[in-house]
Amino acid sequence: MCFKCKKKFEFNLHKTSILNYNHFYFSHYTSDLKKLFFCIKFQFNKHLLIEFSKLFLLRNIDLNLKGYDYYVQIPYHKSRLKARGYNVLDYLFDFLETKYSLKKIPLLTRKKSTKSLSLYKKLDRSIILDDIFELNPVHIKPNTKILLVDDIVTTQSTMKAALKILSDVSSIETISCLSIIKV
Repeated sequence: MCFKCKKKFEFNLHKTSILNYNHFYFSHYTSDLKKLFFCIKFQFNKHLLIEFSKLFLLRNIDLNLKGYDYYVQIPYHKSRLKARGYNVLDYLFDFLETKYSLKKIPLLTRKKSTKSLSLYKKLDRSIILDDIFELNPVHIKPNTKILLVDDIVTTQSTMKAALKILSDVSSIETISCLSIIKV
């Protein structure tokens, strides 16, 4: 990624909500970010993902994550991971572990494979994502604070589906959401 391209990306911490949960994100969806993530996710450009992740980490945005115990990635289906060869979220959110000492915990599994959700309207996405996730048998301590992460939040459908499952876990006290981009 060239210097000129790197200057195109601005990251600032923003706050909104999904259902009744805090949603923090770093950027609104721009045409440059759209092109970048298309290359990363659908043209399997891992090098670009690594460069973007480094750039993101260098921006040094303070998140104040004191009190959070774990972060949980919105899971990809195993067939998508196999086809792509890497997990985008591993690269984008690695800084949570290296900078904030948050441990990734695999609380969710994606039960069904879906086509790219960008092909569907909001209502269709909600229907497709109904019962898409299942809880993994992972032990977590009582009163746990979780940060649920995804790369791009478009219609909130994926986050809502995951929040629906996680909100029923009695040992989770607090859930907040974090994404790189919000549309």
